[in-house]
Amino acid sequence: MDTTERGLARRLQLRQALVWLAAARGDSHAALLRGLDTDPRAHWRRLREHPLTRSATGDRVAARHASVSAAQSAPALRVAPLLDLPDGDEDAVPWPEAETASPHHADQAWQQALGRAGGGVDLVAVARDAALGTLAAAWELGADAERALRTAVARTAGALDAPFYAQRLDRTLAIAEAVADLRRLVPADAPGGPAAATAVAVAGTAMATGLVTGAVALGLAPDGAPSWDRLGRDPGRARRTVLETLRLAPPVRLEAATAATGCVLAGEEIAAGERVVSHLGAANRDPEVFTDPDRFDPERPGDELAAVLVPSAARAGALPFAVVCAARGLLALAALRPRPAPGPLLRRTAAPVSPSLLACPVVTG
Repeated sequence: MDTTERGLARRLQLRQALVWLAAARGDSHAALLRGLDTDPRAHWRRLREHPLTRSATGDRVAARHASVSAAQSAPALRVAPLLDLPDGDEDAVPWPEAETASPHHADQAWQQALGRAGGGVDLVAVARDAALGTLAAAWELGADAERALRTAVARTAGALDAPFYAQRLDRTLAIAEAVADLRRLVPADAPGGPAAATAVAVAGTAMATGLVTGAVALGLAPDGAPSWDRLGRDPGRARRTVLETLRLAPPVRLEAATAATGCVLAGEEIAAGERVVSHLGAANRDPEVFTDPDRFDPERPGDELAAVLVPSAARAGALPFAVVCAARGLLALAALRPRPAPGPLLRRTAAPVSPSLLACPVVTG
């Protein structure tokens, strides 16, 4: 195998080409991996027609709520980590009980981020600023180390998507370098060890940003002042809003697992070594489980909110961090009543896992 950068570039291009070819032939899973569709719901509906499908990419695909839930609990299926890191740690603490992010750090970071934003507010930038500030405070980083943290995390854009859709060579190399930089910043006593802490830095900050912008752009702001007023009167609504955003606009849409041994999933044989890809976004809009699944409703019954499927690899670190940052952020924003500024919302391309907004300009006051 050619191990040079030129060889790596060829392998990345080949992986991209295989996905594009399968998508051109009508494979919904491949189309979603390509990451170009702004509205994936038609593909999700197609994938939910069967408990399990076989994609031309070679993946076995689960999109129904029952199938994804079964895949997450199957002992033979080894869930891939959020990031492809050496000495990765297994998550051992259940979500959502293990909320490790300090609300105090998050509150302070949000106030500082909003203060720096001034009059014009790009919610993507503010939410990312607040999440990174929360992490820097939790890790007790000095000013220089915090700047290094912010620089490194910015360079990891695409890290969550790379296992599913090959990124460009320059992006792939930048991610590897940035992850190495982050590993050097992780405190020696970070919960879960260096791999888990690095995943919080890369995935947790991205998820926190996605949850805040998703809640505002798709749920809270279109309803206007009444929705923000309800949030201000009932702080517990912030958490329910985050859970509903996890369902309706998940910041991580895909999860992969590899069969360590042969097993049966959704009535089908899975051979050892096969990869099963679960579409969390599709499963969390399954009409068999969720009433009016395309509607944003933080007041959903508790059993429906409890049924929201989240990435297994994020349960112990990245997701609890993101949930706390996002919930505290929504409470900070309630006083400003942000509403979308005119113009379309643009999302990152080639981003099947984390199709985050590039910018989310809002008007406050």
